[in-house]
Amino acid sequence: MTLFEVIRTINEVAASEPNINTLVLSGNVFDLNTNNITVKYSAFCCEQMTHQHTEEDFLSYGFRFYFVDRLTEDSRNKIEVQSKGIQTLESILHKLRDLDIFDIYYDYYYTPFTNKFEAWCAGVYCELRIQVPADYCYDDIKDLLGDFNIDFNLDFWVKPIVNS
Repeated sequence: MTLFEVIRTINEVAASEPNINTLVLSGNVFDLNTNNITVKYSAFCCEQMTHQHTEEDFLSYGFRFYFVDRLTEDSRNKIEVQSKGIQTLESILHKLRDLDIFDIYYDYYYTPFTNKFEAWCAGVYCELRIQVPADYCYDDIKDLLGDFNIDFNLDFWVKPIVNS
């Protein structure tokens, strides 16, 4: 399973979450700062980290998943946003595990944050590793999730996308 296929699978699962209204397909959460787009919160971003080919002939992909939502003017909803973020990312991780097409290491941590994007926001991110056999093929998951429209046409996405 290629990196491209893994990321597309992750984004497809994230898009199915009712709390996710924007996908940051560029993999750079700071693209939420881009002033030529309108972000509908909550947002999800799958950022790449280091990847590795193991001795056991597996590919181990490293990612950081972000959940970002707006803060109120007085920031009183910060803990609520971060709590919702953990629940949403947990749901995404459970759905990915349920696909039974790759292994997700269970040792990951949630890091809460606040940051100024185009608006003051709060959220959480978690760093994780996904492992697949090096020879796992896209055709093996096509029946589970349907065709990903691999021609790079993004018309199948139903939610707003930040694609910088």
